[in-house]
Amino acid sequence: MLKDSKALKLTLLAVVVVIMIVRFVPAGGANPARQEVVATASATSELSIKTIGSDIQITVDPTATGVSARLDSRRRTDSKLVLDQRGSKITIEEKLDHKWFGFSSSSPTLLVTIPQAFTLSGLTVETVSGDIELETNLSAGSTIALKAISGEIDFLDLNATEGTVRIASVSGSIEGYSVSAKNIQVSSTSGAIEIYQYAGQNVELKSTSGEISGEAAIGSGILTAGTISGEIDLYLAPDTDARIQATSISGSIQLGGESTPRAEKSANASLRSGTGLVEAKTTSADISIHW
Repeated sequence: MLKDSKALKLTLLAVVVVIMIVRFVPAGGANPARQEVVATASATSELSIKTIGSDIQITVDPTATGVSARLDSRRRTDSKLVLDQRGSKITIEEKLDHKWFGFSSSSPTLLVTIPQAFTLSGLTVETVSGDIELETNLSAGSTIALKAISGEIDFLDLNATEGTVRIASVSGSIEGYSVSAKNIQVSSTSGAIEIYQYAGQNVELKSTSGEISGEAAIGSGILTAGTISGEIDLYLAPDTDARIQATSISGSIQLGGESTPRAEKSANASLRSGTGLVEAKTTSADISIHW
């Protein structure tokens, strides 16, 4: 009798599951594995790209005449690609289709193509758990902003000469080569920051526990780098014209190949006329500045 009762309960549970699937899965199943949108754009367009869990890859195409985006997945997905174009602002966004009741074991990739002839007025790229990858030269007239929560950010050649480049990640690393902007702001909580050949009048690098390293070409501008427990390792371009100030509470300090006694919490130096400023601060890590 007990076995019959248990079998009846299992049968009823199976029926409920089937009903739920029939109810929540729309005709045709989830969204297709490949979705694509195309927007008519101009050199004055402002582009915003947002995803939840999908990786973002951005490329520049010399033959393209508009901005296109394609969401690729190995299988049908609960992600839906949405395009919103209002005047000169284009928004490409990944949204979850709550009509789909199921699970996906693979993360889609959002592939975005921008015409090479365009210098966008602004570019914003945001993701929660995906990675951001910019594979080629990318220019914007005012602002380039890249933001990830737990994903990594990799880029090659960002240019916002008269504007600002902002790059932020909470737990993912930030790696790149060549950034040029009037203002450069890079921050991470626990991820490392490694950027080579960055040039700007005002450069700010911040990390709590991640290491900061790279090569700076600031001329007579201002560069500040700060961490709590992450090491700071910077190379300055030969034309650097700045005062150098380094402070570490419990770590070692090395400026231009010369080490400072550990008992000393700070060290200073000057290059050329000392017009600009290079300031590095950390609580418990080492600082090395080379020129």
